[in-house]
Amino acid sequence: MERENFTSIKEELLNPDSSTLESVAVVYAKVFAGWPWYEVSKGMNCEQFYGPEFPPGSLCPCGYENLVEAYPKEETIKYIKDELSKPLALGINLAVNGLQSGFGWGYKLSGKDFAEKKYSKTDSRIAIASVVGNKDYFYISEVGIVPSFQGSGLGFRITSRLAEQASFYSLPILMRTNIESPMVKIGKRLGMSIVFGPSTDFIDPENPKRVVFTKE
Repeated sequence: MERENFTSIKEELLNPDSSTLESVAVVYAKVFAGWPWYEVSKGMNCEQFYGPEFPPGSLCPCGYENLVEAYPKEETIKYIKDELSKPLALGINLAVNGLQSGFGWGYKLSGKDFAEKKYSKTDSRIAIASVVGNKDYFYISEVGIVPSFQGSGLGFRITSRLAEQASFYSLPILMRTNIESPMVKIGKRLGMSIVFGPSTDFIDPENPKRVVFTKE
């Protein structure tokens, strides 16, 4: 959608008690069902996500079970509430022309907690901690734009607001995304530096497509 077609953009600050969390959860699932993630369904046994060719209810490719929704609404609402309850959390919800269009949030997180909470293997945690250290960051946890609104500047708008929150509290920024995500271009545009990912000497030990940015 072209930016000039926007007649109104409504920005709402989110908190754990926001009445719009249900609609944000629905949009969250819609965003991650699209490019470049294609996380439509999930196998509970294999813990893998699958694309539209494997809809919920179909047999999981692992052969052990039927697939479930990748992001069930109630579970997603609980996850968002938890995220918005973190220290110094800032959550943003955007509606364009009355249509739910995007979301984003971030919060204070130490490098140690990032390594321990975002990585499951001991060796991975040690490797990640050696790069990001143990200082406090403002972690840009999630930014998502509905596919029909992508490319319109909304992702940059939300990420810029989160970056301003980091500056307000004098915290460096930490952000993790997928190498194919529009967030890579946004991170570079905001002056963030890639500290590990496919274009560096340090590859994410658990997902080679991940990219981690920092900005002092």
